[in-house]
Parts: sequence; C-alpha cells; structure tokens
Amino acid sequence: MRSKVPAWLFVTGSLALSLGLFGTLYRSALHDKKHSLQHVSEGLREISKNSRASMVTLSSVVTPDNFPDQPGFKEPKRWMGGTGILIQKSPPSPDGKVEGFVLTNHHLVKNAEKITLFTDAEEKIAAEIYAEDPRTDLAIVRVPDLGRLSQAPPAQFGNSDEVREGDLVIAVGTPFGLPHSVSMGVISARGRGPLSLLDLDEFLQTDAAINPGSSGGALLDTQGKVVGINTAIFSQQGGSIGIGFAIPSNLASQVAQSLLAHRRVIRGWLGISAQDVSPDLARYFHAPPRPARTGTSTLQGALINEVVPQALESTRTQLQRGDIITHYNSRVVESAQQLRQWVGATPPGQIVTVAYFRGREARIAQLTLNESPLQAPTHAQAGRRPELLPQKKAARFGLALHDVPTDLASVLKLPARQGTLVIGINPGGLAFEAGLVPGDVILSANQVQIRNTAHFEKLREHLSKSDFAVFYVQRGPFEKFYLSVRFNETPSPRS
Repeated sequence: MRSKVPAWLFVTGSLALSLGLFGTLYRSALHDKKHSLQHVSEGLREISKNSRASMVTLSSVVTPDNFPDQPGFKEPKRWMGGTGILIQKSPPSPDGKVEGFVLTNHHLVKNAEKITLFTDAEEKIAAEIYAEDPRTDLAIVRVPDLGRLSQAPPAQFGNSDEVREGDLVIAVGTPFGLPHSVSMGVISARGRGPLSLLDLDEFLQTDAAINPGSSGGALLDTQGKVVGINTAIFSQQGGSIGIGFAIPSNLASQVAQSLLAHRRVIRGWLGISAQDVSPDLARYFHAPPRPARTGTSTLQGALINEVVPQALESTRTQLQRGDIITHYNSRVVESAQQLRQWVGATPPGQIVTVAYFRGREARIAQLTLNESPLQAPTHAQAGRRPELLPQKKAARFGLALHDVPTDLASVLKLPARQGTLVIGINPGGLAFEAGLVPGDVILSANQVQIRNTAHFEKLREHLSKSDFAVFYVQRGPFEKFYLSVRFNETPSPRS
C-alpha cells in the first residue's frame, strides 16, 4: 500500500517550480532588456559618430540692422555662433580643390562680413554667403575649398512628413560654443507656429536640448537622417527648458535645392492675400463652421481679403474678396498660413484646384500659378504718431477718426474720397479689443464703402444695433484685411 503524499508537499513543489520558472523568465527579461538598451545605445553612438563628419561649427562677424549710417558713427560688429550642415560638394578642380555648400540659419549670417567654419578635424575654413531666404530663415554658405572636409559625405535628408509625435530624435549642434554636442529627445508636436521670428506654422517641436549655438544644426531621426534644422527655442532664461523648434527637412531641402540652383527661392503665387477665419467672419460670410486644429480659436479655411491687380487672369476672373478657400489640390486648408506655404511650394505655371465658398455656395476653380514677387512687401505702419484717447472722453466704440489726408492717400494708393483714418484709440474700447491701431484706414463696414469720416459716423449707430460689424481695413501701403468688431460679449454661434 502506497503511502499518502501530504498536500502541502504538492503545494510547496508547485510553488518552487513556479518561482523557478518566474526567476528564469525574469532573468531572461532582464537580459533582453539589457540587450535591447545596449542595442539602442550602440545605434545612437553610431548615429552620433556618422554625423560628426558633415557638421561644422560656424562663426560669423555681422553688422546689426538699423544702425545709423552717419559720419562719425563707427559700425559695431557682433559675433554670431552656430552650426551648419554640409549638403553638397563639387568634383575636384584641376588644382585639387573641392567646393562645398553648407546649409545653416539665415539669422546666423545675415549682414555677415566674415564667415569661418570649424570642422571636426579642427580645420579652420573661410566661407561666404552664397544665397539666402529670410522667409524661412535658411541660407547657403559657399566654401571655396573644403580641405579635409571634402572627404565627408553630405548629410542625408529624411522625410519629415513621416515624423510623428513620440518619435526619438537627436539634436546635434554647437551650444554655447561647445562643438558637436549631441542631445536626445522626442518629437513633442508637429505643425507648431507661427513663431515671433518666422511666419511659418510647420515647425517640429522637440524636447531634445537646443541651446544658443545649436541653430543651424541637424535634428536627426533614428536612421541618422536629417528631419529638421534646429532654429529656435522657447526660454525665459536663454537656455533649453525642453521646448525647441526645428524647420522640417522637407521644407529645408526644397528651399536649399532652389537656392543652390537659382540663388533664390522660386515660389508659386496665386495673386491673393488671405487671412484666418474667425467665428464672426465665418458667420458674416456664411461659411460652413468647421473647427480648425486643436489649440486655435479659428475655423478651417482662408478668407480672401484682396485679389491683387498683378494676379493672372484665371485668379482675377474666378476669385474675389470675401471668398473662403477650404481645399487646395484636395487637401483641407486649416489656415491662411498653411495655404501660403502650399502655394509657395507649388512650381509656377502649374494648374491647381481650389475649392471655396462664396456665401453659402460651394465652388471649384482651376487656377494657374504665377511666380511670387522676389521681394515680399513690408507692412509699414501708416498714419500719425499713435495717440490714446482720454478715458473720460472716449466713446464706447473707442475711436478718434479723421479724413485721410491727400498726401497719405497717395502713399497708401487710395482713391480720392475713400476711407477714414484712425488717429486715436481707447485701450478699453471695442475697437481696441478688435485689434484696430492708430494709422489704420477703415475702407468699408459691413460691405458699405466708407467715403469719409462723416459717412462713417452716420453708419455707426446702425452698425451698433448688430452683435458685431465687419470692417475692411488697410494697414500701411500693402496690407488689407477683415476685422470683426463686437458690440456685446455674446460669442457668435458656429452654426
């Protein structure tokens, strides 16, 4: 007769077996984790090593803007430090020299009198500005003789459109003059902007450390390809707090190729000026209310505020002021800035499809793009010296107006007897809250053309009976836009 095995022995044995199996799995997991981390570390080390060859430290001596050009004044010089990326080199010349081209930020070389590059091989190389594009803060620097840098392969661009939030990235630059410093982080967000220094809303945001001196350096993906050009940081102390911005590589590559080929950027142009669509403007122009991307108070689309006389016939005959563009070549238009960037990236002469609303009617137009003017107009401030109204004398509307003087009308290219000039404004008034400033000229109100100040005053009482009024405003010689002025605090409905 077999003896009975105690139940506790079975439990103990099962527990021991389980613990043993768990221990084996745990040790295996630790080994796999260690192996995985080691693999990641080796990959990052390889990327860092390979990036050294095509990165250079850039030093420039520049003359600041807006310095008075007067006898007796000695122009001050300023040193700028940053980073550059070798993107192209030429075949050797008969004397063995290899010419190269380095991509960097425009703000590092603007008004530069002397540019010097320092390579990883501790060579000091003279360079010069070849071409620049202030609009994207990018510039190409020409190096007549690369020296030992000629042995380095040019950097490879990746596809920034494939970058997603959470992707690992590596920032390479010369922060605070420390050459080839590497930091790691993730893509925090896409499509950031516009920032104060640039009229772009395509920036990649990263928490990889970017500091003064990192500008012009590369933001690399895990394959070692350039997915961004480090350009700016958000900081209250001047150093990195984990909020850095890079120009996407697809935009940087496109601009660089145009600068290399033409020494300027050739952009498409529709011949219109457009602005974002606020809820009030969408309501006034009867546009379908579709919220734009998260974090904005505007609606989808771009409101045309001017069709310029230089526009091609296809634009002048099909589009008009007050139309709201919703799609460009089948892509949804989120903002006016996005539309400008898409149009600019399209070659001149190409036919594009634009979907838009005129009132409640949906329309589609086939338009031919022209080439964008070489120089973008500066938005100069028109009018007199800004003047604030005394609080006790200011009307609820908060405006002091005057007929447009003849000489100013000539500068602004205004027809005779058109508009009223803002010469004073109350900081607590409705017009101030709407965004009007002294120097603005109100051309129309609710589509009624303003002849002069007296005409506007007659319209004022009628206008204030509504929730809001839509002004058409000119600011300086070139800028025209729509502005909604609210007469109560009730938000406009979105439907």
